[in-house]
Amino acid sequence: MPRFKAYNYDQNAMVVINYQDQLQPGTFEHAVHYLIERKLDLSVFHPKYRNDATGRLAYDPAILLKIILFAYSKGITSSREMQWCCETNIIFKALSCDTVPHFTTLASFVSRHADEIEALFERGFATMPSLPKEIPMYAEPGLGRSSQRSSPTGIFYHREQRPAQLH
Repeated sequence: MPRFKAYNYDQNAMVVINYQDQLQPGTFEHAVHYLIERKLDLSVFHPKYRNDATGRLAYDPAILLKIILFAYSKGITSSREMQWCCETNIIFKALSCDTVPHFTTLASFVSRHADEIEALFERGFATMPSLPKEIPMYAEPGLGRSSQRSSPTGIFYHREQRPAQLH
């Protein structure tokens, strides 16, 4: 009778993950992170926050923008799905620094700051020629992951190959 190594699904494991290491140069998620952290002035969002002395701490607009822009790039427009991705997908966890904004926070941010987001990215995309060469923007079809969609589990499917429930 053959012998096999024992396995046990009823166990816990701790996996150490450095979120910065998940944002590999040459990927769209790294480009989003770089653009938002180093090229865009996010102070346009500050006047609408009124929690200087009292009130609950707010999510940093940089974190929310990263989540939203990356989600949109994957065809995810539902704020509930964005929240779920922040809970389960390692790239979303890396972009959000393992925070999980509630779906109403994400939806509210988009609706409250629509004009600022649009103006910010119009100015931001004008800076693209000055981005380092290791930060590709995947503007052309077929480059990078632009022709792919993320499933809620974080698996990327080509549009032609994705399961019926993702249509």
